[in-house]
Amino acid sequence: METGAGVEAIQALADWYAALTEFRTDGGNAVTSATLALQRAADWLADQQKHWRQEIRRAEDRIVEARNALRNKQYEDYSGGKPDTTVEEKNLKKAIAYLEFVEEQQRVTHRWMLKLPTVIEDVYSGPSRNLTYFLDGDLPRALALLARQLGALEQYAAAPPPPPSPTRDAS
Repeated sequence: METGAGVEAIQALADWYAALTEFRTDGGNAVTSATLALQRAADWLADQQKHWRQEIRRAEDRIVEARNALRNKQYEDYSGGKPDTTVEEKNLKKAIAYLEFVEEQQRVTHRWMLKLPTVIEDVYSGPSRNLTYFLDGDLPRALALLARQLGALEQYAAAPPPPPSPTRDAS
């Protein structure tokens, strides 16, 4: 005697539905987090550019101070001798080297500020748009269809089996 269609995996489908719903939420959160992280990176680069501009001004001021100190020390003393300017010359060289360093850092930061939007567009924006479209468009439709099918299967599994059909006697 038959007891129905033998549908036994409804719970597995319900678990899959729950997992897909969680994936949709987690996927949306991941896209949002990645977008915010990229925005923070762009903001950080802008802050770094401001920082290096300020450091360039400070380095230029240090060079002016070091040159003035060297120039002041180069004058002959009262006895007519020239004083030792080794320390002042080293300070000037350090100040010039620091200026070169901060100018290079500013150039690197500027290059990344120009490059980052292109990298984001090429590497991130397209795939994230596709994922967002899937998460907001295709997946909700698929979840709705799966929910309807789960409902129909649950109704079918809960329905009593049909009565046995009368057999014809071929007499």
